[in-house]
Amino acid sequence: MELGHSMEERKGVMEFVKALWDAAKWKQIIAMGLALVLMTVPQMLNSSFTDGTGVDITPEETTIFFNYHIAFVICCMMASYGMTALGIQQMSKLGISVLKEWAVRWILFVLLPVLFFVAIVHLFDNIGGDSPYITHLFGVRLFNLLACYTLPLFFFGTSFFFLISTFFKRLSFLFGALILLIALLILRTLQPEGGFSDEAMQSAAQPVIGFLVVVSVLMLAPSYYIIWWKRKELAATAP
Repeated sequence: MELGHSMEERKGVMEFVKALWDAAKWKQIIAMGLALVLMTVPQMLNSSFTDGTGVDITPEETTIFFNYHIAFVICCMMASYGMTALGIQQMSKLGISVLKEWAVRWILFVLLPVLFFVAIVHLFDNIGGDSPYITHLFGVRLFNLLACYTLPLFFFGTSFFFLISTFFKRLSFLFGALILLIALLILRTLQPEGGFSDEAMQSAAQPVIGFLVVVSVLMLAPSYYIIWWKRKELAATAP
């Protein structure tokens, strides 16, 4: 009996994955295509980033530095598709738990895009060979911050846009980007003139990274709650 229930539940999850992919596939494909084109152009023209030999250049002049920023933005964009809606009847037929629905959405719209695009960025870097630097996974600077901030920033950015997708059915990426822009402008007024030095960022790394990770986890919690709340509403309005 338990085996039959487990098989039925697994089938429901697979059907949910397929239905979710069908509902969001064109947005995903367009975002992936855009990212790959943007990454490929500088890869083909890497002489504009380097002297062709990789000598006497800074990390900011390599294509992997440019491509990491593209990967970050596209991953945030894909996370903003996280709450792609399915029809009420379709959801009621699938019959999967709230936790499994949340996990499938997070894996499909957050985890897999991050792994895919970071892998692509490093693949391009190995093919082009324009960087004389050792570039580990998440070992490239983002937004002029130290490399140790890169993975926490990916976690923070995707968690933020995943949460934003629960509030806005459409244009969630644009709304999220606007909110972040306002927050960054406010933070910019609080930082010292000329910004923070590498030494200052290094000394503050542990508390700042800890803060980013904690806030990222806290942003994931309400995204789960909102799914639960929406499912409860659907159940209440179901005939």
